[in-house]
Amino acid sequence: MNYKITILVDNYLSPPLEIEHGFSALIEYKNKRILFDTGQNNALFTNAKILNIDLNNIDFLILSHGHYDHGGNIAKIINLNPDIQIIVHQNACIPRYSIHPDKPVKNIGLSKQNKIALIEHPNIIWCSKPLELLPCLWVSGEILRKTDFEDCGGPFYLDTNKQNPDFIEDDMSICIIDNNQLNIICGCCHSGIVNTIDWFKKLTGLDDINSVQGGLHLLHSDTNRLNKTFDYLSKNVKTIHACHCTGTEAINSINQL
Repeated sequence: MNYKITILVDNYLSPPLEIEHGFSALIEYKNKRILFDTGQNNALFTNAKILNIDLNNIDFLILSHGHYDHGGNIAKIINLNPDIQIIVHQNACIPRYSIHPDKPVKNIGLSKQNKIALIEHPNIIWCSKPLELLPCLWVSGEILRKTDFEDCGGPFYLDTNKQNPDFIEDDMSICIIDNNQLNIICGCCHSGIVNTIDWFKKLTGLDDINSVQGGLHLLHSDTNRLNKTFDYLSKNVKTIHACHCTGTEAINSINQL
């Protein structure tokens, strides 16, 4: 294996690591250090210290999408790494809200501080199309959504009056090709994990999926989606490490595949 992935922020971690609703992973590949998402609060820094991981000298920051639990420490990471190159979709800084029935409207976008840090950073790639950032390391860009069972919507809106649904089109994942096999890392996978895998298959021309890691956004999925997703994963993916928004029941089912 020619790369190393360390999960720094997740809903499911073992002591002494701090648990947080969010996601962040450090990818070490070809002598480069890539931070994929930055979590929500302080778990990123607490866990990095516990694991003896230096958050200075990060070469790239890739943001999976513009939600608070994935981009909570952007400004702090830029401050530690002023020359860092950032790869992010242009929609990451738009207003975003979660509006559940019988619950107050919740702002789930990036904070003003983190938006400003992104917009003002001089070394940024606004990414909507596939990008081979390093040899055999791909950033997906916008992912084509083709399946009829992966509901990519949700209680997400661009306004507080629920007039403009947010389909989170900025959702991006990463793929590393190692020994002609695909290794996919997802932040939240709002595009659907099957759509995401099929996108990387089409992009790379490879069908052999060694691993999938990260959030798979299956927490509130119906039985039909879960069954079809589990069936697809069991037939196509060798190793799965599901995190964050996958949900405990879905993770337990995936572990039995």
